[in-house]
Amino acid sequence: MSVLNKRYCRSVKSNLAFYISASLLTLVTLLLFYLFYIGGTGILQFGESFFAEHNLEDAHFTTYKAIADDDIAEIESQFDLVLEAQKSMDITQNGVTARVFKANKKINLYEITAGEDMRGVGDIIISEGYAVNTGVNIGDSITLNGGDYTVKGYFQRPDYLYMLQEEDDSYKNISTFFLAYVTDDDFESLGSPNVTYLVKYGQDNEMQFRKAVYDRYYTQSYLGADENMRILAVDEQAEMFLVMSYVILIAMPLIAVLLVCIIISSKVKDEQKLIGALSSFGYSKGKLAAHYALFAVIPAAIGGILAFAFAAIFAQPYGALCLSDYEPLHIAFSLPVYIGLLGVAVPAVMYVAAAAIAVARLLRRDTVAMLNGRVEGKSLKTAFRGGDVNFAVKWSVRSLIGSPARTLAVFLGIFLGSAVILIGLGMIDSVDAISDTAINSTGSFEYEYIFTSLQTQTPEYGSPMLVSSFAEETKGKRVTFTGLEDGNPFIVLKDGDGEVENLDGYYISSAASAALSIKGGDRATFFNPLTIEYFSIEIAGVVEYDIGSMIFTSNGNMAELLSLESGTYNAVMSDIELSFEDGEVYKTVRKSSLKEQCDTILDQMGPMIYAMVFLGMIICVAAVFVAVNMLVTENRNNVSMLKVLGYSDRKISEIIFMPNHILLPSGILAGVPAAIGCMSFMWKLMLDYGVMLITTAISPLTYILTAAFTSVCYFGSVWLASKKVKKVNMAEALKDARE
Repeated sequence: MSVLNKRYCRSVKSNLAFYISASLLTLVTLLLFYLFYIGGTGILQFGESFFAEHNLEDAHFTTYKAIADDDIAEIESQFDLVLEAQKSMDITQNGVTARVFKANKKINLYEITAGEDMRGVGDIIISEGYAVNTGVNIGDSITLNGGDYTVKGYFQRPDYLYMLQEEDDSYKNISTFFLAYVTDDDFESLGSPNVTYLVKYGQDNEMQFRKAVYDRYYTQSYLGADENMRILAVDEQAEMFLVMSYVILIAMPLIAVLLVCIIISSKVKDEQKLIGALSSFGYSKGKLAAHYALFAVIPAAIGGILAFAFAAIFAQPYGALCLSDYEPLHIAFSLPVYIGLLGVAVPAVMYVAAAAIAVARLLRRDTVAMLNGRVEGKSLKTAFRGGDVNFAVKWSVRSLIGSPARTLAVFLGIFLGSAVILIGLGMIDSVDAISDTAINSTGSFEYEYIFTSLQTQTPEYGSPMLVSSFAEETKGKRVTFTGLEDGNPFIVLKDGDGEVENLDGYYISSAASAALSIKGGDRATFFNPLTIEYFSIEIAGVVEYDIGSMIFTSNGNMAELLSLESGTYNAVMSDIELSFEDGEVYKTVRKSSLKEQCDTILDQMGPMIYAMVFLGMIICVAAVFVAVNMLVTENRNNVSMLKVLGYSDRKISEIIFMPNHILLPSGILAGVPAAIGCMSFMWKLMLDYGVMLITTAISPLTYILTAAFTSVCYFGSVWLASKKVKKVNMAEALKDARE
C-alpha cells in the first residue's frame, strides 16, 4: 500500500466531524430530490393511464337551451365526436354539499377504489377523499333529501382527481364537499338535475362544433380539459415536482460543496510541510491534487448510498407525501435504479471537481514555501500586531478575517438555516392572513348564486350581477368578468386611491393582475370561449381582491360585451342564504368556502412545512458544526498553549468560539429578505397553477421563533464542538516548541 493510500483512514478519523456533517447534508439533499422525483413521475404515469382508461372529457359545456337526446345522436354523427349529457345536482345539508351524479355511460367513467359498486335502491358510492378525511366508512348511512343511503364503496373519476367544488375555486375541498352516485331510479327521485354536456372530439372539428352549438342552443359556459384545473392539476403539479427535484439535486449540494472546498483547503494548509516533502520526493502536483480530491467522494458515497437505499425501501410512503393535493391516488411508487445512481453520481462529481480545483490552486504555490510552512502570508492573522488592543479583540478579529472561508461557512450555515426555517413558518402566517384579512376585507357578501338562465326581473333580495368567463389572449388563462349593479352593498372594491365608487371602467383584481402581468392603464385582449370572438379593453385600475381572477365593471358594460339588454343578469350576490326553484340555480358559491380552502391548504401543506423547518435546523447544525469544529483543529497548538498558561476548558472555549457569535444576528437578518423573496416566488408559482394570490405576511412571533430556533441550532453546534477542546493535550504546545 502506498504512502498516500495509508493516509485515508487516518485522515477520515481525524476529520470525522466533517464527513458526518457533509454526509448528512448530502443525505437530506438527495432525499428531497427522490421525494419530488418519485412523486412527480408516479403521478404523471398514473394520470396518463387513468385518463385514458376512463375516457376523460375533452371539454364540458352548458347551454341555455337543452339538447334533446335525438339531437345528441345526430350531432355525434355530423361532427364525428362523442357527446353525453351528464346529470347532477348539489344537495347541501348541515354545511356539507353532496354533488350527486347519474352514472355516465361514455365519458368520465368512475372507478371503484374500495368496497363495491351500487347494486340496488338505497345504495350509494362516494368520493374517496372525503370519506377518508371525514371518517365515513363502507356500510355507514348517509342522508340525502330525507332519504337514507348505505355507503357501498368509494370511487374516483378522472375529472375530479383534484377535488375543486367550483371550477374557479383556489384549492381543493374534501371536508365539506363530496361526489356521489346513486342508482338511476334513486337519482330520478331526488329532484330536477342540472345538465352539463361532455364531449370527446374526433377529427379536427372542434371550432365547427362549438359554433354550431352556440348558434342552436346558446352556449352558457364552455371549459376545455386543457383549462380545467380539476384535470390540469394532475399533470402540472407533477411536472412542478420534477422541476423542483432537479433544481434541488443541483442547487442544494452546493452547500456541501462549499464545505468540502473549505475543509480540503484547510487540510492542504495544515499539511503543507508534508505535501512539500512528497512533492520534493517526486509526487506530481496532479497526483497529490487527485489524492486530496478523493476525500470528497466519501461524503457523496455515504450520503448517496444511504439516501438511495432509504428511498428504494420506502418509495411507497415517500411518494405518497406528494399526493396531499389529490384524491387518494392508488399509485405503485418506485425509484428507478438509474435515478438512484444519478443521485449518487451528481454530488460525487460536484464534490470532486470543486475539491480538485481548490487543491490544484493551492498546490501552485512554491514547494520550498510549503516545506517551511509559509504557503501564505501572515497579514490577516497578525492584525493589530504591536498595538494596544487587548487580547480578546485581537483574537476575535484575527479569527474572523484570518480564515475568510471558514467564516463564510459559519455565516452561510446560519443564513441558510434561518432562511429555510423562516420560509416554513412564514408560509403558515401567509395563508392565515388570506383567510383572516383578504377574505373579510372584500365585503359582507356570503353567497353568490349563478342561474341557469338569464334574468330581467328585479330580484326579491340581493344584488344582481352579470357574470361571464373570458380567456386572456396571450396566456389563455380564464378571467371572470363581473358586471355589478350601481351601489352594490355587499362588496367593497379598493384600489390605490381608496374605495372605487364608479365602475364605468374595467378594474382587474390583484390576483388576476399578478397572474397575467396586467396593471392599470394597460390595454388587454380577451376572447369569448363561447363565440370565439376577441375584444380589447383598457384596465382602469387594480383592486385589492386576492381570492379570484376577476375583472369588475358595471352591468351596462358587461351587457354590451355580451350583446344583451342593459339590466340583464345571471347571478345574485347576497349576505344571507336565499331559496330558489329546483333547477333555477346552476351553481352556488359561498365566501366561507374560501376560508375552508385556506384551512385545507394548511392541513395539506403541514407535513411539508414542518419538514422544511426541520431541514433548516439540520442545515444550520451541520454547517456550523463542521466550521467551528475546524476552528478547534486549526488552533490545537493555541488551545494547548492556553491550557499550559492555566486557562480552563470553558474559558478557552469562550475565547475560541466567541468571535463567531457576531455572525449569528447578521446571518439571521440576512436570511429575512432571502426568505421573503423565496416565498414571494413560490406564491407566484402557485398562482400560475390556479391557487389564490397569497401575499407574504410574517408575524413578529414568527421572526422571534426563527431567531430562537436558529440560535438553539447554532449554540448546540458550538457546544458539540467545544467538547473537542477538552481532548486537546497541553503537551502538544511543548512538543511544537521543541520542534
